[in-house]
Amino acid sequence: MEINSQNNRFIVLDSLPAYDVMYVPITPYKVNTYSEGLVIRFFKNDGTNWIANVHLGGKSFNHVRAFKKCNLLLIIAGGRCYLINPDDEYVYDSLDYVGFNSLIENPLGGFILEDSLGIMIFDEMGNHSYEYSISYGGFKNLTIQNNVLCGYALDLNSSYNQDYYFSLNLKSRKLKGGVPKSSGNSVTSWWRFW
Repeated sequence: MEINSQNNRFIVLDSLPAYDVMYVPITPYKVNTYSEGLVIRFFKNDGTNWIANVHLGGKSFNHVRAFKKCNLLLIIAGGRCYLINPDDEYVYDSLDYVGFNSLIENPLGGFILEDSLGIMIFDEMGNHSYEYSISYGGFKNLTIQNNVLCGYALDLNSSYNQDYYFSLNLKSRKLKGGVPKSSGNSVTSWWRFW
């Protein structure tokens, strides 16, 4: 069980409780039936609480973080990303990205998520943007120095499995480096014999 020490707005439970209020299914789809996902008890400002069964993506990364300047929580369930206001029993935003691998604190406020292709940047109010096609296989050695995110973008599409250095200015969003755009198209077609 994980208890949020920032503002006591949630508790991550080990499983759905046998006796309690009926849980609310949280899913990006219009279906309400799926197996147990990430189970979270949310606490509203009026003192009541509710339980969410959050649909998982295909990764093993689960995380819940509170934004400091708004009432939203960032939920990563199996790599799938949701924004939820604990006072409402529905998803504020469900981002159609299912492969997030890690979370980094943004020194400008908010959070940074990485998947196998790009970087999702959240500001302190939950607004977000996605920087596409930096990588073709993930990232390694991500660090932040002077509001610049840098590290290595992996290229698993090339025959050399190269790593390319990149830097992304978090203020201006100016990107330098990363996997060359032509790299993802360098794989020879299977029908070519010459």
